[in-house]
Formats: sequence, structure tokens, C-alpha cells
Amino acid sequence: MPQENLLLIEEDNHEYRICLDNRISWSLGRPSNENIPDIILNSRTVSRKHGKFQNMDGIWFYLDFNGKNGTIYNDKLLEPGINGRMKPIMLKNGDEFIFGRTVHARFVTEKVED
Repeated sequence: MPQENLLLIEEDNHEYRICLDNRISWSLGRPSNENIPDIILNSRTVSRKHGKFQNMDGIWFYLDFNGKNGTIYNDKLLEPGINGRMKPIMLKNGDEFIFGRTVHARFVTEKVED
């Protein structure tokens, strides 16, 4: 049975879902005149270029850009890698995020009927 990979987002008491499978890469952040991310989060605590979701060989990853207010992933603050490099995080069903201390999200894999 086929499946779809979703990002469920809750921000300011609004919930919405994004089907990640519609693209290979999704930028995430707060919009500005110079930057319009694919996934727009309006919270002032979210960085303009906060991170991205990337599909690599059919597997979804999250790459954090080490924004000022950080990202919490499954109850742990994400830390930069060696010399400040990004560390891709391979996602699994039910992974939870908090972007910039205020925006909650969950990665979900759902089976889809043909």
C-alpha cells in the first residue's frame, strides 16, 4: 500500500498539513522581503532561514540551520555538528519538532488507499 509523508503544523492555534511528497526539498522559516520559504512560519521566534526538509533516495531528512531560538527535535535541542556543520536527521513516523520555541510540528507517514 502506498504511503504519503506529511508535516502537521500547529501555529497560533491554527493547524495545517503539508504533503512533503509534492517536492524533493522544502525550505522552512519566517518570510521577509528577501526570503519566501516554502513552509512559512510567522512566529517572530522562528528564523528567516530556519531549516529544510529534504528527500534523499526516498528517505526524508531535516536539516537545521542553527537559528537563534533553535529547534527542539523529540524533546532535545538540536546542536550543530563539528565546526558548525549541519547534521541531517533521518525522520521516522511520529517525530516531533518545536521551531523557535513556539511552533509545533509532527512528521507523519500515512498509508494511502490506491
